[in-house]
Amino acid sequence: MYIIGGTGNGKTTMLFYEILQDIRAGNGLAVIDPHGDLAERILRYIPEDRVKDVIYMNPDDLMYPIGMNLLELSPDLTGDDLLHEKDLITEATISVLRKIFSDDDSGGHRIEYVLRNAIQTALTLEEPTLFTIFELLNDAKFRRKVVKGLEDKNLKDFWSNEIGKAGDMQKVKMAAGITAKIGRFLFSASARRMLEQPKSTINFEDVLAGKKILICNFSKGLLGEDTSALFGTTVLAKIQTAALRRARIGQSDRSPYYLYVDEFQNFATTGFVQMLSEARKYKLFLTMAEQSTSQQDEQRLVDIILANVGTVVCFRSGSPADERLVLPLFMPFIDQGEIANLPAYSYYVRISAVNAQEPMSGMTIVVEENGSESTAEQVLKSSRELYAKRIEVAAEAEIIEPEPKPIKKPSTKRKPKTNHATKKASDELSEMKPVA
Repeated sequence: MYIIGGTGNGKTTMLFYEILQDIRAGNGLAVIDPHGDLAERILRYIPEDRVKDVIYMNPDDLMYPIGMNLLELSPDLTGDDLLHEKDLITEATISVLRKIFSDDDSGGHRIEYVLRNAIQTALTLEEPTLFTIFELLNDAKFRRKVVKGLEDKNLKDFWSNEIGKAGDMQKVKMAAGITAKIGRFLFSASARRMLEQPKSTINFEDVLAGKKILICNFSKGLLGEDTSALFGTTVLAKIQTAALRRARIGQSDRSPYYLYVDEFQNFATTGFVQMLSEARKYKLFLTMAEQSTSQQDEQRLVDIILANVGTVVCFRSGSPADERLVLPLFMPFIDQGEIANLPAYSYYVRISAVNAQEPMSGMTIVVEENGSESTAEQVLKSSRELYAKRIEVAAEAEIIEPEPKPIKKPSTKRKPKTNHATKKASDELSEMKPVA
């Protein structure tokens, strides 16, 4: 479902009641909220029998961070399964980081090429995290030790020849865009505490299969726009990867899972949007809401969304571009100007069906329910106990772990242990040297 509507016209209210219905029906669902109000409101309405199903992900809850490692591999994979898993994680990570790269980043294709090699190299290590990529590009001593133990010829040639033999200025151009983007999150306590944990405290495959309720409060006001986008795109990438892993199990064993994303434009990635056509096969059902189609960075993402969604709901929008894009879906039943002049809380909806149907109109009605603050507190307490890792104040000091050590060489090839400590830019890229 794709919902479009300007602020104050009923879009979030519709989302809230849809989410509430799914929770009360016992369904599994995830909510990604870039403002925080919707997420906090939902907590007050959780039924008592579903309290333990709730995972409340709030990066601003610094004392109880939920670990979410984007580069975490499934355990006990070998051979082709391991290679396929690495490819999935590589594509997901590139998709996440591409979202936070500026449109005006020069040499975008070159940056992606370097990033792909850095991710694949990080995945040969034991317990890599997003910040391992930063270490590889910024710490010459760590990089040399890792490259020395590589067995993949293509990766070794990349670091020894393309990076190692490049001039100083060329090295900076090749890697600075990546280290600048990832490095800034080293200074975010919320990002560091969640993304630097080598072991995720939640398993997204279990979240989908166990019909868990994942509520993500990624408030831009508290976290900042870029950090909020990083968390949102990371959760989408983890859900996408978990859904794709369902290819290993039969259709009848795939329980439906419902994903709600408010202000979808903040988190939309090309990879995730392109998956919409396959999402039903994996029983992942997505509801996206945004204020205007013009908020999407790339118009082709809007085209892909409109081509693949089954239901389109349109509230009043202040953007003439929205009506131009959406009106053909409602014609000849709705004339030009009708969408732009809808009253608040009124909408038109087009439902996809085997036989063509006329669009319908409706209104969202606010039901006066107060919810329960004690329920919200109970949910928060349960989520912290079951899914978070308590951080002691003293533990915020940066701990330097031992140097990476190579491990044995089975087919899984997880080698030196990554240093997960926060390193504040130790060696300059100009120190990169060819590796013998």
